Amino acid sequence: MKKARIHLSVLSKVAKALFLLFVLFYIYEKVFQENTLLSWFGHLSNLTSSTQSIGLFLLSLGLLFVNWSLEARKWQISIQSLAMINFRSALKAVFAGVSTSIITPNRVGEFLGKIVFLKYGTRTAGAGLSFVNSTAQLFITFLAGAIALSSGCDSMVASSGLLSYLQMMEGLVWILTILLAVLYFFMPSLLPLLKNIKLLKRYTEDIQQAQMPSFNVLLHVLVLSGFRYAVFSLQYIILLSLLTSDLNLEMAIRSLPLMYLALAIAPTISFGELGMREYLALNVLFLASSDELGIFLASSILWIVNIAFPALLGAFFLQSAKIVEE
Repeated sequence: MKKARIHLSVLSKVAKALFLLFVLFYIYEKVFQENTLLSWFGHLSNLTSSTQSIGLFLLSLGLLFVNWSLEARKWQISIQSLAMINFRSALKAVFAGVSTSIITPNRVGEFLGKIVFLKYGTRTAGAGLSFVNSTAQLFITFLAGAIALSSGCDSMVASSGLLSYLQMMEGLVWILTILLAVLYFFMPSLLPLLKNIKLLKRYTEDIQQAQMPSFNVLLHVLVLSGFRYAVFSLQYIILLSLLTSDLNLEMAIRSLPLMYLALAIAPTISFGELGMREYLALNVLFLASSDELGIFLASSILWIVNIAFPALLGAFFLQSAKIVEE
């Protein structure tokens, strides 16, 4: 049995490596092989081609702080019954979470960076609240994707195998969206019950019902998650408008939720996400623009701005953090 598990683990890693190679080859064939260095410079020069372009580019960069400030506020509100922290500490914790999540599948390691800034006796509950917080954002992503699938996806299918697959999955996506909503609103009530499970008692005995967020707090966090989704979508739209030559704004707005949905479902780590994001963008946003190099550059810049830069800041905060123990 143990050998079988080892073999399955090895096969899983090989399959992931092969898929990553396929993704990289696909991007190379679509973007690098078909575009000269002059094309790259030509596209990037669009970011500073006029005063309006510079202003829009700076706006997209500035929205980075709006994006993560909303996430920091979500974290601050989520744990207010557990620990009262100021906005600055919440922002540091969020950036630290980005740093620890960058090497874990689908960023599940985000809680590790966040709980470092909590006192020792509250970290278990803090980890649980971090998952509640992340579920709110995941629910918004699924909800937006489900709505996009249900609102005229037929006209977008055409030659895209990925979109055809997503259309067939429409019912399942709605079911998962509803389940996420139920999980989100009931998870705070379920977390304290985990200490009744013998195997988990040691790790969850510190979680108290009084530390869990109320319905109003959960609703507040969900609204902030919706605003955050709108902010990083706006960032993407701005970069696409600057870097592509033929952007169809309506199609971009309709396609973007599908790309985020697929990215949420795909098992990736943040480093691998840099390739997966571009792969999905090229396959989903092709109806919004035929400029593949522009789509690639917009996706890559967005990853650098929203993930890589915050992760570097988070690594700095983790180095200087004082681990408080009671």
